[in-house]
Amino acid sequence: MPLGQAMKGYALVLAAATLWGSIGIFYREIIGYGLSTMSAVLARGIIACIILLVSLGIWRRDLLCIHIRDIPYFAVMGFITVTLVFSFYANAIMLVGVSVAAVLQYTAPAFVTLIAWQVYGEPLARPKIVALGLCMAGVVLIARLYDSSGVQLNLVGLLYGLASGITFGLYSILNKRAVKLYSAWTVTTYNLTFGTLFLVLIQAPSLANLLAAPSAVWPLVIAMAIGPTVLAHGLYVNGLTRVPASNASIVATWEPATATILAFAILGERLDGLQLLGAAAIITGVILLSRKGA
Repeated sequence: MPLGQAMKGYALVLAAATLWGSIGIFYREIIGYGLSTMSAVLARGIIACIILLVSLGIWRRDLLCIHIRDIPYFAVMGFITVTLVFSFYANAIMLVGVSVAAVLQYTAPAFVTLIAWQVYGEPLARPKIVALGLCMAGVVLIARLYDSSGVQLNLVGLLYGLASGITFGLYSILNKRAVKLYSAWTVTTYNLTFGTLFLVLIQAPSLANLLAAPSAVWPLVIAMAIGPTVLAHGLYVNGLTRVPASNASIVATWEPATATILAFAILGERLDGLQLLGAAAIITGVILLSRKGA
């Protein structure tokens, strides 16, 4: 693949990771209005699906067409990469705290690198291994896993977090296959739609809390559905058409760095020296990964 296309792919993934990094700010504000965590997750998925289906129905109806034989694949992909990822990650946050949950979520590149190596035959070259190590070390520093006073150890929560990392790792693998057959926006739409349908079925009691939400919260919900959901997923899946799945997953570890920066800028949370070092490690890993031959 031409170097220019690869660089564009990395830029798309970085943009997606930046948008994903804002999700914590949205959740914090939305839950502050009295919604439960799962109600906020449901709202995010439902509004995102409405936006995608209506937009494509008006402007690109052709992108809504898929072969009937691929419906089971999209259903499984949506269940794994939306229903399970959203649910596991939310439960991990509640049980072990944001820092540990974020670190466990971003064990995903390790799983993707190994799975892509086996499934797609993507080479496990030394630069990729070094980049993976730098990115994971950076995530640990940014999430402050070294600060044991902030870690709430809970076996069930740790298992939820690990499951979140595994399922999030499968996100790149499953989408990589789908974008070989369909547009990135087709994949994004059906992924979120099936995933949200399963969420509604599993989390039906949360609908009552969602329906009782004050009107003032909906602009935030819509913004969350557009930015870190529709656009982020679309950009990431587009990026997968240009770069290897394992590389994209490693580059996406920029998300926790973005989340930390936004928390500092918007919420006033301070960055210490080790967190800055972690951000630098992730950036270095991203640059190393984007070089030709990685």
